[in-house]
Amino acid sequence: MVKKIEREDASPHEAHAIVDIKNGNFRFHWTKMKGLGRKLRTGIYSLEFARRIRDRDYTVRASSRFPQPPGPGGKTWEHFVFVTGNLHTAFTLRKSPRNHAREDPTALIGIVLTGLSQDEVPLRIAPRQFIGLVIVDRMPNYPDSRASWVQKLNDPEQREAHIEEMLAQIRGLYDSGMSPNSKLPVYGYSGRVYLPKRMSHEEVIEVASNSVQ
Repeated sequence: MVKKIEREDASPHEAHAIVDIKNGNFRFHWTKMKGLGRKLRTGIYSLEFARRIRDRDYTVRASSRFPQPPGPGGKTWEHFVFVTGNLHTAFTLRKSPRNHAREDPTALIGIVLTGLSQDEVPLRIAPRQFIGLVIVDRMPNYPDSRASWVQKLNDPEQREAHIEEMLAQIRGLYDSGMSPNSKLPVYGYSGRVYLPKRMSHEEVIEVASNSVQ
């Protein structure tokens, strides 16, 4: 079943337009590098959808195991994929249920989504709605200055090393053929573009505005 999904819904090997991911028109799904390849191939789907296709490798995020109120239409959380229109979510949602310590957000990858008007999506988001990836490249106003990753983002050398490491992993995923979305641009939390070439956020805004005209 999963292989059938890959054949039918994989995005074509074509270049995606550069967009301003900070303009409020897009939604995001945050994941880890380990699960990125599968999601780029088969889409982002809910526990209910995983049951339907008999995906025995599907894992539920720990924080999702706690009881939650019904979603739209009275359906349970197991029926939905949850996304966000706020890039800052990478720094606020990831917590360990055991000690409430925040996970390192620099290890997360955001998938930029288009064509969505709500944060609760029934069952599945297909790869054709993926238009980019996001890495954490900048430190927002964050209260926990003791976290080790804060220093990594504040120190120019460490930050650049982190960016290059994440880009190397993404390039490896693209080059391996594991992802049909091998042309997805890679953005930074800052709004910059890192792939296919580096661009400042100001340059991104100009390119995006020109493509609309």
